[in-house]
Order: sequence, then structure tokens, then C-alpha cells
Amino acid sequence: MLVQHFFDRELEKTIMRAINKVGGYIELAPFKAKDGVTDAAILNAVDTMQATMRTFSGFLRRETLKMEDGNWLDIVLWRDKVSVEAAMEQMHGSHACQDFFALINETGVPMSFGGVMRSHNA
Repeated sequence: MLVQHFFDRELEKTIMRAINKVGGYIELAPFKAKDGVTDAAILNAVDTMQATMRTFSGFLRRETLKMEDGNWLDIVLWRDKVSVEAAMEQMHGSHACQDFFALINETGVPMSFGGVMRSHNA
């Protein structure tokens, strides 16, 4: 499994402390690459999109996984549901986000969202 990280260990600890205190909101976004699109192209687009996502209010963390079945999964941690809703609107106007979306197809599994109820660290 390939995981693309966008944080360092100290930042992760800070984020996890914040989640344990105030909750958080998780976005699960499954996708697959369009035919002919390489892993490198996906990861390059993910990196480019990340620079934009960092500017979105309430964005905390993003992990991009390549699953064993070849599909991909973005796991995005937001401060709250309002942040997710605002970011979804902002993505429509972002060239970096649209360039990423042009490389992918839906997997047939819809995006899902949920509030963090409890979080544990090692």
C-alpha cells in the first residue's frame, strides 16, 4: 500500500491533541485513476492540489492511499463540517483541484463524511 503523507511527526501529534480535545471531521474520498493515468501523475496532481488545500480554512491533514485493489482513497481531516462544506465550494474554483479531478473517476463508492468521536495514539 502506498501512502502519501503531508505532515511531519510533530504536526501529527499537535493535530491529534487538538482532535482529542475538540473532535474533527473526516472525509473519505475513494477514486480510481482514469485509464492510462500513472501513479506518478496522480501523486503529482495530489501534491499540486495540496498547496491549495492548505489554504482552506479548517484543513488539518490529508493522506492519499493506493489500495491493494488498485483504487485510491483520500482521507482528509477537517476541523469541522462547516470547513468541509466551504472547501467543497472552493474546490470548484481551483485550477489545481480541477486538474486533479480530470485524472480520476469515481469508484462507485460515494464519498463519506463523519465526526471523530474518539481518537487514540500509539
